[in-house]
Amino acid sequence: MNGIDFRSMSREELLSEIEKRDELIANMKAELHKYRNQDVANARKIAVSAETATSSDRKVIQKDQHTWDIIESAFLTNDFLCQLEKQQMDEMIESMHQVDVPADSIVIRQGDHGSLLYVLEDGKLQVTKDNRLLRIMDAPCVFGELAILYHCERTASVKALTPCRLWAIERSIFHSIMVNSAKTKHDSLFKFLKRFVVVDRINKSLKHEQKRS
Repeated sequence: MNGIDFRSMSREELLSEIEKRDELIANMKAELHKYRNQDVANARKIAVSAETATSSDRKVIQKDQHTWDIIESAFLTNDFLCQLEKQQMDEMIESMHQVDVPADSIVIRQGDHGSLLYVLEDGKLQVTKDNRLLRIMDAPCVFGELAILYHCERTASVKALTPCRLWAIERSIFHSIMVNSAKTKHDSLFKFLKRFVVVDRINKSLKHEQKRS
């Protein structure tokens, strides 16, 4: 395996090689344990409803650094979105499209079924529920995140008090990013396991040769 001729190696060389392989396998096991822990943690942090993902729908929309920083800061101060991995967060930001709304416009209406998550880059928004004022939102902030997690009605209305610049992402795009991220992790883990099996077989062969020598 790997072009190694075990029969030509001395006993000392075999013992040294076994020690190196054992150390490599121990490191691989530690790496695998880390992978598993990360997957469990992410599963607890991110709950998404089952929905068909269409990665072909995702388009990269260019943003200047100032806008990128504002969206990212809004994500990082949101209890849900701050749990995303950097790659997931970057892909979400890349995929967000601009929405400019004039003052007095209704951005979200209570009771409607929504599919967009928004980030407020500039302006001021009013949030009401059952015609009762809940709060005023200033930039930067995230709102509407329940829409990308669950198929549910909007729980409150959001109205623009001033002209506002928003950035939005569709639920289907969000799910596509999450699914593709999980697939990439799975593929990496699968490649790693294949590597682990090869090394493990080499180690067993070395130990077998040691016993015979």
